[in-house]
Amino acid sequence: GNTRILANEISRELRCDIEEIRTPDSYSGFFGYQRAFFHAAFKKKPAIRQLNKNPADYDIVIIGSPFWAGLVPGPIRTFLDRYRTNFNDVAFFLTQGGKLGQKSFFDQMKKTSGKKPLAQLAVSEKELSTGDFKELVSFFLDELRLSSPKLERKRAKIHSRPHMTTSP
Repeated sequence: GNTRILANEISRELRCDIEEIRTPDSYSGFFGYQRAFFHAAFKKKPAIRQLNKNPADYDIVIIGSPFWAGLVPGPIRTFLDRYRTNFNDVAFFLTQGGKLGQKSFFDQMKKTSGKKPLAQLAVSEKELSTGDFKELVSFFLDELRLSSPKLERKRAKIHSRPHMTTSP
């Protein structure tokens, strides 16, 4: 739920829509974890459920994701690839256990989406658990506002994949 926590905080601050990228298959439990690793490691694009809204209807799409095996999760890869022509502008955020590999992750997101992000944010589990992430979110939003001064009047949408869990 770390990605969801961060997505909710950003959505609350921007007063924007939020939609979860969902798959028909679960990533919970031992086999779900193995499936998630396989999809990330081999850059697979698993099926995702149809979105309720079109990303093209938004000026900025903020895409959030956990870090799976140091790579973009399969469902996020599918989303970025499928909707890349629908993005006007994008921003990315990442939730992760530590602080290594952020540049590589954001480079993968940029390449797969075909867009240079207006802003990027990486938050660790520790920062989420201690509440230290709120200052990082403020910096992220400031960067977004500087990149897009009319952001408060624009409609933004967050797309995210919740953190994978290993418990049933």
